[in-house]
Amino acid sequence: MREWIFIFISSLGIEELTAEILATVVVVMIILMVGLIANFVAKKVLGYYSHKIADKTTTKIDDLLIEKGVFRVLAHIAPALTVYFMLSMLGEWALFFEEVIISTIIGLITVAIFRILDALVDSIKTRSKTKAGPLKGIVSVVKIAIGVIAALLIIITFLGNDRGWAIFSSIGGLSAVLLLVFRDSILGLVAGFQLSSDGLLKLGDWLEMPKYNADGEVVDISLTKIKVKNWDKTYSSIAAYRFLEDSFKYW
Repeated sequence: MREWIFIFISSLGIEELTAEILATVVVVMIILMVGLIANFVAKKVLGYYSHKIADKTTTKIDDLLIEKGVFRVLAHIAPALTVYFMLSMLGEWALFFEEVIISTIIGLITVAIFRILDALVDSIKTRSKTKAGPLKGIVSVVKIAIGVIAALLIIITFLGNDRGWAIFSSIGGLSAVLLLVFRDSILGLVAGFQLSSDGLLKLGDWLEMPKYNADGEVVDISLTKIKVKNWDKTYSSIAAYRFLEDSFKYW
């Protein structure tokens, strides 16, 4: 199509370079317009059917998926795929945009998975506060793993298999730095498993930890921290691994 448009513009007496630029701009506009239409249709269709199904079911998980915006994110994949299959119209410019679109799709899928996991945690939290605490920590670890895999795929998409793997493998030399950066997460994971396996702490417990000005109800347990709503309506956040190092009272 780009060649046809180029020939038509050139027939109007416009110089070759200008005609080539205009032809590319016209094709890009056509692709964007089709992508916007696909996005609109996908959002309407997914939005309509997701709400319709949610209204007919008694489970909470589908309502949480809608609340977390999972279907809104998935709807953006449709225009991305539409644009991807139309990129051949751009000729030699197609390769670069293909890499951008593929990376975008990987990012959208990753975000959708994150939101599905969040909905799963919230669903379990509504049924059992005891199970939600440790599960949230596990989900955080899963998110980190998925994020690393997504980053690797995006690097490979832009640089190719050989160079992508080479760059990713070089991260091994920075393991000490990574351990320092993720220190709280690693220690928090260990502490979270120990707290949950021993049944020491759960959502709704009253916690006293004067060293960190904590005296109130436990309202959130994540991979790296415990959040407490104090009796005076203030909040205290305490690193999870501190519970293995310092004394505290709970009931």
